[in-house]
Amino acid sequence: MFLFTPLANSTHQSAQLVEIDDVRILIDCGWTESMPLAQIEQILANAPKIDVILLSHASVKHLGAYPYLFSHLQKNLATPTASLPPVYATLPVTAIGRTSSHETYASSSLSPSLPPNVIDAAFDHIQSLRFSQPTRVMGGVSITAFNAGHTLGGTIWKLERGGETVVVAGDWNHARERVFASSVLFNEGQVLGELRKPGALVLGVGKGSNIVLPRKRREEALLSHITTTLSHTPSSTILIPLPASPRLLELAYLLEQHWRTLPAPQPPLYLLSSSAGKTIQYAKSMLEWMSEEIGREFGAVQSGGPFEFKHLKVVGRWEQCKSGPDGKEGRVVMVTGEGLEGGLGRRVFVEDVATNPQNLLLLTQETTVEPDSLAGKMWSVWDIHAPSAPEGIIRDAISAGGVQLRLKIREKALLEGDELTAYQEEEASRRARLTADTALEMRNRSILEADLESEEESEDDDDDHHVTTGVGGAKREAVGFGSEGVFDLYVRGHHANTSKSRPLMFPLVERRRRFDDFGEVLKAEDFAGVKEDEELDIQQAVVSVAAKGKKRKWDEVAKGKKKGEEENAVGGGGEDGLDERPSKIVDVEKDVVVHCKIAFVNMEGLRDGRAMERILPMIGARKLILVGGDEADTQDLRLSLSTTQGITQEIFSPEVGETVNASMDVNAYDLKLSDALLKTLKWQKLGTHEVAHVTGKISIPINDDNAPTATTLPILEPLSTPADFANAPRAAPLHVGDIKLADLRAGLRSQGITAEFMGEGTLLCDGVVAVRKVGAGRVVVEGGVGESFWRVRGVVYGMVATV
Repeated sequence: MFLFTPLANSTHQSAQLVEIDDVRILIDCGWTESMPLAQIEQILANAPKIDVILLSHASVKHLGAYPYLFSHLQKNLATPTASLPPVYATLPVTAIGRTSSHETYASSSLSPSLPPNVIDAAFDHIQSLRFSQPTRVMGGVSITAFNAGHTLGGTIWKLERGGETVVVAGDWNHARERVFASSVLFNEGQVLGELRKPGALVLGVGKGSNIVLPRKRREEALLSHITTTLSHTPSSTILIPLPASPRLLELAYLLEQHWRTLPAPQPPLYLLSSSAGKTIQYAKSMLEWMSEEIGREFGAVQSGGPFEFKHLKVVGRWEQCKSGPDGKEGRVVMVTGEGLEGGLGRRVFVEDVATNPQNLLLLTQETTVEPDSLAGKMWSVWDIHAPSAPEGIIRDAISAGGVQLRLKIREKALLEGDELTAYQEEEASRRARLTADTALEMRNRSILEADLESEEESEDDDDDHHVTTGVGGAKREAVGFGSEGVFDLYVRGHHANTSKSRPLMFPLVERRRRFDDFGEVLKAEDFAGVKEDEELDIQQAVVSVAAKGKKRKWDEVAKGKKKGEEENAVGGGGEDGLDERPSKIVDVEKDVVVHCKIAFVNMEGLRDGRAMERILPMIGARKLILVGGDEADTQDLRLSLSTTQGITQEIFSPEVGETVNASMDVNAYDLKLSDALLKTLKWQKLGTHEVAHVTGKISIPINDDNAPTATTLPILEPLSTPADFANAPRAAPLHVGDIKLADLRAGLRSQGITAEFMGEGTLLCDGVVAVRKVGAGRVVVEGGVGESFWRVRGVVYGMVATV
């Protein structure tokens, strides 16, 4: 049974609940940039019933609410021993999703209730997968991740259980980009075999009715807007809002490559973000997840790789975006936050870009931007006033013309007074609970280890002194066991065995080493040293002591209480511009009159309606579920697909909270083959598999009371009596396998038969026999009956299994 329920159903938020028999899987847990709690009510309502969570892309649309959901699940565990549902994603989604979530929550009104350590704990809980790696989760359900394109590590999910196969393809891109490879859903003109003919296909609509121009033409239009603006008004500022996701890598790489072709001096190029620096660092170590062109460039360049930017500067504060040496040069500023709803992007637009007619707001996102957001309103102004253009031509930029807006400006304010006290009390309580849980866990572990070791002690060591070990000394103070000068000690009395008495002394007994089949058993915690950053702190402290000739307390070094850190805490923000001091977000209303120019070039990297009409017939899904689109776009695409040949007529477009039963109309049974039947089977090799035709009769195992057993599988036995053979169905020989004409041509030539392609899908063999492929698994051999015909027919039969 396959049930599907969309928990969010829009172009800017993704969350679907898939139920396969009794296993409930949440695919994506998205939010929008404004992050209102009303948008995730459906997700939170279903949270207690979720068994598995899958995350598709490292963007707010797909995992924005995941840290909040993780925190909600932690607080509402049914019992102290209950566990959280497993979460699966690819490595890039996990790593880059962590950094983008930190930035998103830091600029939202939820930041006081969701500190950075909770976000880190949420992403530490994720189990990383690789593409095409089947993983069994629970209840016999297997999940497999496939490359979706669009973002780094973006995923199409395939879910399998018994006879049910479901493919979930939300956001994907069939076209290859500069940084990201194309989706395996459609690559090099064909659909991946493992994704063909699923029982149900969940398809993201987006702006499905739009026709997207080729990538090269869109890139030329984008660069033309930038070049024209900087040449006509050299002191202008160009602001490009981008999503806080791997999508920023595509545009950053494009502009960096273009900047290298410009004559010196080039205008300043900035990427303003508190998380983009880490995103780029992650990208440098994940080239295998990108397109082949990136890999080839990495092998060709000598400067360290494709993301060693020479012109692009990543900054965390707006004050660092200078406009050239003389203060009069123009600048191009990319900023994370495609909707300009908060954070740095909104501040830059209001304070610098909006009021100057020479500046340009260059929008690149339409699908993921909320209509009521600042960027959504600016896009609407452009869409209404921009002059129409012929098909294949991108529309020009327009002037905002003094549009008046009343905006809420989000500003970060440090917690003070009662709010700060309440926050500190909550943090102290949380840390106390964590300390108590850690102490209890470590004490229980030490007791179990002591019991295990005592069982392995030989009788010859009965008189040795024993130490009741507690928590390791390096961790005693951290978890609250004792204090300096206090030890857990047990010394056996010397009267226990006077013949082997030993003087009482501080017990230093060497533990017996334990061995297994691989050698000595080692404990990882015995080799755990200080972290790399702590080592650096100690080295810096030693240098400081040498310079000043003064000693410093070791605990100050271990806790990182250096002068540099104190200054950093006062200044606010670290290397990436993140400030971890307790704070809250306050809204300040401000009237803004927009005079700047507005332009739009679609750089979303998503499939369009034309691509879906071409690809869906090749997938051959039995049922189709449309999600993630506005009502008008969904209905337009549904109408278009219903008239397209080769696409199923069972098309669903459920509303939020509406459950669709898309179970396959087949029955699957589990049987056990008897040993006698297995001996009669004639296996034939087909690629990496072996197939055989089976005919038998079913017998039901019975218990001692001659009643059928409920737990034992039915057994398929061979036919044994004349009545069995008389009642058995007659089956004609069946050819199994799909012949590729290129492989067939090679096989014919290896037998000394000439074979040449004559038109599409036809091989001419020895000039007299034609082999035509008329469909998947269907090959027709035509020609006069003779030696050549039988030889060609024999080669064709040899490439399939006959059962």
